Amino acid sequence: MKRLLITSLILSVLFAALVTCIALSQRRSFPDTMGTLVFELSSPNPSASRYANKLDVDMFRPSNPLLGERFETLLDPDRAFPQRLIDDLDCSPDGKALIVSSQYLYQLDIQDKALRQITNDPHLVLALASSPDGKRVAFTDVHGRERALYTANADGSALAALTYSTEFAGALAWSPDSREIAFTVELSDGGPAQYGIALMDANVANATFRTVYKAGANLGQLSWSPDGRRIAFQMWKQGRFDIYTIQPDGSNLTRLTNENQQNANPRWSPDGSLISYSSLDASGHYQLYVMNADGSDAHLVLAVPPGEDAYNVCWLAAQTQKEIS
Repeated sequence: MKRLLITSLILSVLFAALVTCIALSQRRSFPDTMGTLVFELSSPNPSASRYANKLDVDMFRPSNPLLGERFETLLDPDRAFPQRLIDDLDCSPDGKALIVSSQYLYQLDIQDKALRQITNDPHLVLALASSPDGKRVAFTDVHGRERALYTANADGSALAALTYSTEFAGALAWSPDSREIAFTVELSDGGPAQYGIALMDANVANATFRTVYKAGANLGQLSWSPDGRRIAFQMWKQGRFDIYTIQPDGSNLTRLTNENQQNANPRWSPDGSLISYSSLDASGHYQLYVMNADGSDAHLVLAVPPGEDAYNVCWLAAQTQKEIS
């Protein structure tokens, strides 16, 4: 029995290595102008009594000659936060910091790794996003039986609820001009569950939001293209998530991934030419991929160690490359 278990373990390791080698053969290099990817790395943590996995926040450059095989740890939630968990995070538009939520909002300086708490009110943050102009942050929070959409200045001041609704589903994204916020909604009319994408004025308290796209499938992880022409998101269909884009008015739905595997967490590169995403490989773990904005030429950029998972979070702007090297 022991010999059988050892043999099975060896075969599992060899299979994972084979899958990684096949994926690595499909890689390509990218110029430094593509910027740096920040991602969450989840790994088994058998010593933890409460949490199943250990989560680190790391970064790497797709332009690295080793194509992501070396990455730098930015944050260890086990050591940084009392809750030991991260609700969500986003890159600041200038590429110099991360905004992180773990009960409170924090700012993490990329250069010196200094972590500063910027809010004093606790929140259960479902989604978090920095405005492209760098002046504000938005997040959704559970508030009683409703969910609230909050905004605050980038330093945590002027925290206020923009609106409340039972329909908020969580994911959100700012328009490139920082005037609107897109978010997912769960619509209920007594029939089958309906999901959608809605838009709201980011500067008007209690503004009425308008639903621009509806679907019978679950939606998540929104990302608005830098040129404002498309919104990328993940949608559940045929037993898996795939990456889609639409125009901000809800028209011209386009499916970008169409493979027999989970594809989720899309994020536009700072120049809008690429979309990064997480993809579940044959070994049952998530790797990071990058594809062209039209879904073509998908390539692996980060093959994580066997047994670990990488989830795409955000991109750091390219102009900070000298500062973080």
